Amino acid sequence: MPGADRPEFETLQEQDPWQDADWLPSDTNILFPEDVLSELMLEQPVTTIAVSHPATIGPGESLQTALFRMRQRHARALLVVEDDKLIGILTDRDAVVAIQHPGDDGGDLVIHDVMTPDPITIEPDDPLGKAAQLLSVDGVHHLPIVEDGAIRGLVAQGPILHAIIAALIEADES
Repeated sequence: MPGADRPEFETLQEQDPWQDADWLPSDTNILFPEDVLSELMLEQPVTTIAVSHPATIGPGESLQTALFRMRQRHARALLVVEDDKLIGILTDRDAVVAIQHPGDDGGDLVIHDVMTPDPITIEPDDPLGKAAQLLSVDGVHHLPIVEDGAIRGLVAQGPILHAIIAALIEADES
């Protein structure tokens, strides 16, 4: 019978597929050798590509207000701030998941109930390499930059990837 000598396909863990080790790329060091990336740019502080004045919103505001602010600022995430302290993050994905019916504008939803509380953060002097690792391993797309409890910026997955690609292209051309 054709294909009989092939091994059986192994399924991901049924309960939580994100816990399966197979989803992490095993050849990461081959694609992006650590020594090359470190020399090129991964030791630069994360603030070199961060948004220094990220959009914010209060926890009692409506999701409709948040969506309007995201549109105004061309932002995919808002930092949720209360008493000048970061308490959460609201991403465009959080908003999409929260709106459950066509035509719903989010006016009856409150940010506190929709946001991701206590987001993973990074410090201003942390290297881009650490940010890239946190973004890829923890599965988030935005990292607030916080120093001594004060918000100093926001770094997103896209700009980090652009910086890595640009550094690799530049190194390949020299």
